[in-house]
Amino acid sequence: MGSTLSKVSVDSLGILRDNNANCSNLQLSELQLLEALRRIILMDDILDHVVDGSRKSIKRKRAQHNRKTDDDLWQTVWGKSVTAIRNELFFNGGVESNTKLQVKFRNRFRLPFSMFEDIVVECKLANIFGRTQIGVEFKLLGCLRILGRGNVSDDIVEILGIGDTTVNEMFKTFLRNYSDAYFDTYVYVPDGEEMDKVVEDYSKMGFPGCVGSMDVTHILWHKCPSRLRHVCTGRYHCPSVAFQIVCSHTRRIHHVSNPFYGATNDITITYNDTYPRDIMLSKIHQDRKFTTYNREGGLTYWRGAYVICDGGYPKCFCFIDTTLTDYDYHAVIWSEWLESIRKDSERVFHAIKFRFRWLLHSVQYHSIETIGLAVKVASILHNRLLKYDKFDTFNWESMDPTEESDVDEEVNVQENIACNEIVVEDLPLPNDLSMNNENEVLEPVGVQVQLTQDIEDTQMDSVQQVEEVHNPVAEQQQWVIKEALKKHLSFAYSNGQIQWPRRFTNLQKQKMPLLMVSFATNIFMEIFFMEISIYFFP
Repeated sequence: MGSTLSKVSVDSLGILRDNNANCSNLQLSELQLLEALRRIILMDDILDHVVDGSRKSIKRKRAQHNRKTDDDLWQTVWGKSVTAIRNELFFNGGVESNTKLQVKFRNRFRLPFSMFEDIVVECKLANIFGRTQIGVEFKLLGCLRILGRGNVSDDIVEILGIGDTTVNEMFKTFLRNYSDAYFDTYVYVPDGEEMDKVVEDYSKMGFPGCVGSMDVTHILWHKCPSRLRHVCTGRYHCPSVAFQIVCSHTRRIHHVSNPFYGATNDITITYNDTYPRDIMLSKIHQDRKFTTYNREGGLTYWRGAYVICDGGYPKCFCFIDTTLTDYDYHAVIWSEWLESIRKDSERVFHAIKFRFRWLLHSVQYHSIETIGLAVKVASILHNRLLKYDKFDTFNWESMDPTEESDVDEEVNVQENIACNEIVVEDLPLPNDLSMNNENEVLEPVGVQVQLTQDIEDTQMDSVQQVEEVHNPVAEQQQWVIKEALKKHLSFAYSNGQIQWPRRFTNLQKQKMPLLMVSFATNIFMEIFFMEISIYFFP
């Protein structure tokens, strides 16, 4: 009404001017004023103006959001921290140092600043976040904070002042696009000389021909849909997602499987996984050769490769697990040794989960795809950090330094050890005696696995519940290679060719039982157990 009355024409107010033309002071009663206003409202020009205004469409203004600009974000705590570290590197010639700011940055975001800058460049080149008004640096910092410390999106909103929905979409977009663009670049199965170094590391620990260590880990899933809880609930008694990882002894990840439901066993996961299935079907590593010693030092040549694992995998040549049915002295020592070497896969799980706490705690996202992408991104960053910290290679010569060399170039195996245990007497040189030659290489004969259905066309997105059929040929092949590895470890250990594990002190070496015991020791053990049996069973 106020806007309408403000547009009243001069003619409409003529009545007021007529009544007060000869009066210097205008004095109207309340009733006269109301009557004058009523007559003004009923004038034609006022009604026309109101009708015309109602016919026109009212233009609504957009809601004004208090959006943060890029300049505002650089004034936040994270922006000031990035600017300060860039200034430090500028004055230091680009060389990183353990300053307080740089150490805090790595603790908060789980990456050194130089690697963060490299990932920013990669995100810009691959257009990971798409068209955005927020700087790539701040989006990447938010994603790393969520993945590294397990923060919720509201924590990022509180720090950067951006929307809650924007943070969630930003995190999912980063996981999906970054894993698609760079997963094959940093996580892959090595070949050629790179794989030769992996095999050499395992050979120095008594397992020639081994190409990696394999195991399955589980990620707890709190937001599992109710329709999937029965297939995701396994030994942890709560929903989880399973992943199979193959790594080297240096903890470098070679392969990460797609996500599987937590109730899926290791055999089904292996049959539906690409890399282990290719090893079983001899599609990869089929041209590799390795040699083993027998107890007398003879050489046996083998073709193929294998991975070390636990006892939950198929019984075939390419999966070497511990011996659970044989309690022979050599079998027990060999099994304990294999379990010790196989801890590299457990160390990988520990490093990934405790470095990226989003995977350690129960996941609060509804999509299993998001969990799978997070594991792949964590594997990428894990491999990059190994190379940055120079943990991707072993310096075997200085692994466990002592005053005197622990392994002599020439070992006199006829010498008795101080504890009266004889290693091997009259041991021939390895090069003088061989069980076969390179032209007669032993390799698996026949199928290694036998299934109730064909696994050639098994797709990762639809897990096939494959039932394993007892295959005596494959089981016999596994038994043969395991016996050969036991004999190899016995000879190589006695001959001083086994590289001790890391931080294995001299005292532990002296207490470590020898794999080859003397005849007198065997007689003593038999008499001991005989007396024990007589005591308990008179």
